[in-house]
Amino acid sequence: MKGKLEEYYAYRNVLRSMVEKGLFGKYKNSALGFLWHFAMPLIYVVLCFFINTEVRERAEYYWVLVASGIMVFHMLTSSVAGGTTCFTGNAGILKKMYIPKELLVYSRTIVHLIVLMIGYVVIIAIVGISGYGINPLALLFLPLLFVALFFFSVGCMLILSSINVYVRDLQYLLSSMGLVFFVFSPIRTLAAEAEGIRATVFWLNPFTYYLESFHSIIYFKEIPDMFVLGMCFLLPIVFMLIGIIVFNYLKRGFVERL
Repeated sequence: MKGKLEEYYAYRNVLRSMVEKGLFGKYKNSALGFLWHFAMPLIYVVLCFFINTEVRERAEYYWVLVASGIMVFHMLTSSVAGGTTCFTGNAGILKKMYIPKELLVYSRTIVHLIVLMIGYVVIIAIVGISGYGINPLALLFLPLLFVALFFFSVGCMLILSSINVYVRDLQYLLSSMGLVFFVFSPIRTLAAEAEGIRATVFWLNPFTYYLESFHSIIYFKEIPDMFVLGMCFLLPIVFMLIGIIVFNYLKRGFVERL
């Protein structure tokens, strides 16, 4: 572990460069630039507000429910779908020079985390200004959840991006499943309100625990349920362990496969 940390420190400038490219490089020639990172979450909020009229009629602040979870959902789907190409999308770099391969995963996750945190600063400010109110005590749990989301995303990316080097169909499968993730994640409704098979699918979905935690903190203005919160911290441990094992086992053949 000490050797790895020293290696990461030695390549810190490379990591910073990759993060800057991820934040600003993709949209550098567009008028809105960095703001495009928030375009998809905003579109989701608008669509949910106008499509789910029945739910909206039951909740005056329905937009707060959707907004409280949309940035988390965006980060998680970006990690699962977009993060699958961390290695295959950077084949040229991995073939031409040596860098710790996992830095590609860390840099992309850091980009997602920065966008997530900025998004929630804006959301919380808007919710506070709207008169809906916030609970400062509940907000103290947000930094802990950000850390948990970071490691959960890293674990997912390590697993999926490593497998994708050998099975390229995985990236196309996951990139086409955005609607599936949207339907089977409690963004527009609460997982506690689901019934039957839908409830089962919700609670089998790892995304649910993070979405419900953010719903509790922002929409219900309360500390998340201890079981849900516990799962938010257990999942990163499990996925990180699996991710490290899968990555270390498969990385030996990366250069040949890429």
